Amino acid sequence: MNDVLHQRRASIVGLGIAVPEHSATQAQTMVLAKAISNPVAAVVLNETECDPPRRAKRPGALIEALYQRSGINQRGSVLLSATDAASPDPVQTFFGAGRSPPGTGERMLAYAEHAPALAARASRMAMEEAACSGASVTHLITVSCTGFAAPGVDIELFDRLGLRSDVARTHVGFMGCHGAINALRIADAIATSVTDAVVLVVCVELCSLHLQHTDRADQHVANALFADGAAACIVTSEHRGHPITLTASKLMPDSRDCMSWSVTDHGFAMTLSQSVPDVIREHLAGWLSPIIERVGGAVRWAVHPGGPRILDAVRDSMRLDESAVAASRDVLRQHGNMSSATVLFILARLIANGDSADGMATVLLAFGPGLAAELAIIGPKTVADRTQ
Repeated sequence: MNDVLHQRRASIVGLGIAVPEHSATQAQTMVLAKAISNPVAAVVLNETECDPPRRAKRPGALIEALYQRSGINQRGSVLLSATDAASPDPVQTFFGAGRSPPGTGERMLAYAEHAPALAARASRMAMEEAACSGASVTHLITVSCTGFAAPGVDIELFDRLGLRSDVARTHVGFMGCHGAINALRIADAIATSVTDAVVLVVCVELCSLHLQHTDRADQHVANALFADGAAACIVTSEHRGHPITLTASKLMPDSRDCMSWSVTDHGFAMTLSQSVPDVIREHLAGWLSPIIERVGGAVRWAVHPGGPRILDAVRDSMRLDESAVAASRDVLRQHGNMSSATVLFILARLIANGDSADGMATVLLAFGPGLAAELAIIGPKTVADRTQ
């Protein structure tokens, strides 16, 4: 097996999640999506995908079908106000039907304004659960694919959380929905190699800033799925909490153009091929099944819900019962796809429900541009312990 498995001894000892104060129902966001579905205002991207781009001939009907099949009830956005949330036509102040699409600069200003507060809320929750103060944090890892600023969220967190000025910083940027797992791998390496390290991992994604005025079917899919949220965790080498047993990565063959983020003049535009679920069905089990067998015993699943069809593909490829992806569907239904933060929301739900406290390992699995899969096994014991 060519995949590199990383056996680890660090543990997640605190976990926190946060969503914007206000959310909109999927019916409300569908009204907005129809209002800004203007072919004249469409952003044209590089059209080298797994399958040719499809233009929506009847965008209204397509939008209704996509939003009804999304598996989402509501989504949070930092752009919403209490007044907007009560309206059938939300976030019009930023994405009004009568105005041009906001430029990338305007969207980045909104990111710089709203991301730090959401990240700080999730971080405080994780630190409280871990019983650690800002002064005890030695390393900070931030994760985001929805905004750029320098000084950015990491520097903002120093004052908001009371971090020391000598905290070491690392940023995992633009890696998409699996970014939290990349960050956990880095946190694990730090915690197991630096004496008394206390690593704070913070994922913050403001996907709603990148709603696209478009006539492209794949971008309508992205508009229908993505939402805002933040998640954080504290990782240390202490023998408590939820150990990071191993991590692994897989770049799927012949999938380079199936999923991408593109920086355009009007925000970050998501390109999604219809073939993504088929690629997962074809290649996932051959890579992942031997790893699961190596871990041994029953496992719980925290699969990033890129969308309902992604969850269907993982379930089918791994021959899982529908109950195995129930927590993922619940998070998708209640919050939408919050990119990198989402998989930690699912882990938090499993832990809160006691599903990770009965001696079972939890499989964190997410997909991102590449098409790449990232995996982390959380608990209950290291692979080395199991072989002794």
